[in-house]
Amino acid sequence: MNDDYIHLRVNHIAGEYVRHFLIHTNGVEGVWALFKRQIVGTHHYLSPKHIGRYLSEMTWRFNARAMEEGERVAHCRSPRP
Repeated sequence: MNDDYIHLRVNHIAGEYVRHFLIHTNGVEGVWALFKRQIVGTHHYLSPKHIGRYLSEMTWRFNARAMEEGERVAHCRSPRP
């Protein structure tokens, strides 16, 4: 892991699920749950060859979830560098 991130952990085996009201795994567990729902509801099957593309799409959808529909369409239509 690079120096841009601080890596902290909780010890689920010891019954610890949150530390200092800030450190928890809820965010990453929620993202994986969304990805699993996307597989079942949209793709139905994942090709190992394209797993990076599926994850990129899910990441974009997750990051754009607060946008209105028109904003998402405009973003998709905007020219890419």
